Amino acid sequence: MSGSELGNRFRIARGEKPQFHDDPAIDDVISMIVGLAGEVSVLRERLDAHERLAGEVAGITPDQVDHYEPDAAAEVARSELRKRIVEKVFRSVLAQESNPAAATHASVVADIEDDPNISGTAGI
Repeated sequence: MSGSELGNRFRIARGEKPQFHDDPAIDDVISMIVGLAGEVSVLRERLDAHERLAGEVAGITPDQVDHYEPDAAAEVARSELRKRIVEKVFRSVLAQESNPAAATHASVVADIEDDPNISGTAGI
């Protein structure tokens, strides 16, 4: 897909794009990661709706999933899921903010490898 086709397909915000890092490519990558994390969160909520509806009705339709209203317990579970996604995706950034001197890339990787609740996709 060419750049002109992308321009016709996606809306582009007017004005100056905020830049947080010296290299604009880093900002672009972070923006993509945040977008993907949001999409994963939405997909997980739709999957949750499918799983909950599967226990109630046979032959789930997309319309039923779109209009599913989670109860209080489901909302709590989804909130915890979103929190785990954010913590996992942004672990290195959050670690640097909480303790900039100790949060090297190697220490964050070691923490993730040593934590049985975080390895692979467990817990998400």
